[in-house]
Amino acid sequence: YDTVGGEANINYLTHCVTRLRFRLKDESKVDDEKVKQIPGVMGINHQNGQYQVIIGNAVSDYYDQVIKLGDFPTDESGDSNKTDTKEEKGNLFDQFTSFISSCMSPLIPALIGGGMIKVILILLTTVGWMSDKSQTYTILSVFGDAPFYFLPIELAITASKYHKVNQMMAVIAGAILIHPNFITLVNSGKAIHLMGLPVTAASYSSSVIPILLIVWAMKYLEAFLEKVVPSSFKRILKPLL
Repeated sequence: YDTVGGEANINYLTHCVTRLRFRLKDESKVDDEKVKQIPGVMGINHQNGQYQVIIGNAVSDYYDQVIKLGDFPTDESGDSNKTDTKEEKGNLFDQFTSFISSCMSPLIPALIGGGMIKVILILLTTVGWMSDKSQTYTILSVFGDAPFYFLPIELAITASKYHKVNQMMAVIAGAILIHPNFITLVNSGKAIHLMGLPVTAASYSSSVIPILLIVWAMKYLEAFLEKVVPSSFKRILKPLL
């Protein structure tokens, strides 16, 4: 904690599967050698404007202890020192990888949990300890499938935090993609039209790119509506539009 400059030098802190990811106000205040000497630290990395401390599988334990030491944000919404300069944001590839990492990292525990349930079900049915026709199998399959099936909604939450757009409207956009009635239309095999315009018959459950593009577009749409919609009608027209 102190080796990265203390609370005053931390804009936000998050973590992925193996790394603590700090966004620091001034990375020059950090002594890399002292950080590397901390027990459990395997290394450090400077990437995408983040100061990354490589921990390994115990990263969540370290994260829990660090956040108890200071009062600072644990997501990018607290990064008040962000600028629009190319030097701060890095090149387009760095910006893209930072975006994907920020959106996907919080979902990893849920995806691992769901994946492990699916693995256990495969093992149980393979050795004949459970029938894939049983209700128990069906219910446990729901547990395992849910983190993947509802991926658009989960990504809507993390992407809305990254882009600082209305979180609930982003969630609704994700829910639209996997609404049962829309899925029924897609599975019908018939041509789909919206006010005469053709709609691609695609299933968006477990998808990643569509909702990320939608929330990215929301960033600009919200800013535009904020400027053009009269104040007296914003509470009605902004959600509608």
